[in-house]
Amino acid sequence: MNWPAPVPKPPRRVKERPKGLKPRNEVRAAKRYEENYGPKADWVRSLACVVSGSGGSKSDPIVAAHVLGRGAGGDSRDLVPMLASLHDSLHQMGQDTFAVAHNCDLEGAADIIELRWRQFVKDSE
Repeated sequence: MNWPAPVPKPPRRVKERPKGLKPRNEVRAAKRYEENYGPKADWVRSLACVVSGSGGSKSDPIVAAHVLGRGAGGDSRDLVPMLASLHDSLHQMGQDTFAVAHNCDLEGAADIIELRWRQFVKDSE
């Protein structure tokens, strides 16, 4: 009995290496930085901490903390001045636990700071 010749296997495909990250869009990066930080963040860092009232120090400076994370849609309207150590605690504890532990309303503080910022900009013109 004659059996048909076996069908040869196709050659193995060699996977191409990923091409890596796309080049950074500098215009978009600048726009995002402006939306998320910008001059308002510099102004916020000049204020006292909304939790402790401290002005900060070289070892524990004031940072512009986002009350609503940027990944959750937060932008410069959500910035509050906070000591770097308290900002770290905020991330470790979570916002709700932090607010209860420190008896503070970060969303309310962000709203007040946004109003003060708008007044500051208006007065600067």
